[in-house]
Amino acid sequence: MVFKGTAQEIDEEILEGLTQPVTETRPLFANISAYNKDIEEAKSKLLAKPKAEKQAANVEKHKPSETILNKPKFEDILEEINALNAYCKYAEAMGIIPSAEDYPDKKADIQKLKTDL
Repeated sequence: MVFKGTAQEIDEEILEGLTQPVTETRPLFANISAYNKDIEEAKSKLLAKPKAEKQAANVEKHKPSETILNKPKFEDILEEINALNAYCKYAEAMGIIPSAEDYPDKKADIQKLKTDL
């Protein structure tokens, strides 16, 4: 904060200049516990999402006829892996790398992705 003026003007207005920012930030400090709870909930949701996806992937492996029909294109998976890699989410990118059994013609590409990540 910068106060300009004569000594008398500063003496008269300094309390107003200091109390205004304090009153604006007071609600923020009062709600810090709620803010921290929201952050923890968001983290838990993010961590639960990959686990749910892995469980869904395991269920799909038990139904081979459906997985053949619903198998995503290799290029789409590569785009998603590259996006996660750009955000430095390497663990998630490793989790969505397809197995070489699903794409036997792309086995070399899959091995290269695994070593790069």
